[in-house]
Amino acid sequence: MAGDSKQLQLSVRVYNTLQNLGCPLVDGLYLREADSMRELLCTPSLHRMDILKWICVRCVANSHYSIRTKGSLLYCHNHSVFTEIARFGHEMMLCKADERELIEV
Repeated sequence: MAGDSKQLQLSVRVYNTLQNLGCPLVDGLYLREADSMRELLCTPSLHRMDILKWICVRCVANSHYSIRTKGSLLYCHNHSVFTEIARFGHEMMLCKADERELIEV
């Protein structure tokens, strides 16, 4: 499937970018297979949630955008965090403001 191949390529690109940015959540994983990278980045899990939160905090640190729970975002697993990440994704035009199911575990 062409879509599947494109998704695998994108997963590899995102995973490699996270490594290059020094994301501590992928440090030491050394994934080599594109399927493993896609599973890590696209399958709901607490690890994927932590990666999403790290990306959001990293974006916030490099912009003027403000997430109310910025200080505790990496250590919190409640609905307000899902709402804040969805709101941030909506502001970045990545999703609809109410698409929390894309984020929630």
